[in-house]
Amino acid sequence: QAYNMLSPAQRSSISLLSYQREVAGSPVQWTAADVLGAECQELICTVTVEVEMNIIGAVPGVRSFSVTQKMDEQWVRSDDTWWYARR
Repeated sequence: QAYNMLSPAQRSSISLLSYQREVAGSPVQWTAADVLGAECQELICTVTVEVEMNIIGAVPGVRSFSVTQKMDEQWVRSDDTWWYARR
């Protein structure tokens, strides 16, 4: 479902299969996300989210650990639809 939130321009540059491989190969697995706020202009929003995630195999001797992190996401509006613009 995350792939479908990408902007049309981004989806044209990466196939669903490539995106799935990229996400599946990441040591970071999101377990929850909450929107904390947004600052918007007409065609772009910066959305602050708090993400809970498990990180697997990043520290020698530790199988996985959980962290919570705040991050800003960019969303763009096109044809009255908001799309995630990943960096």
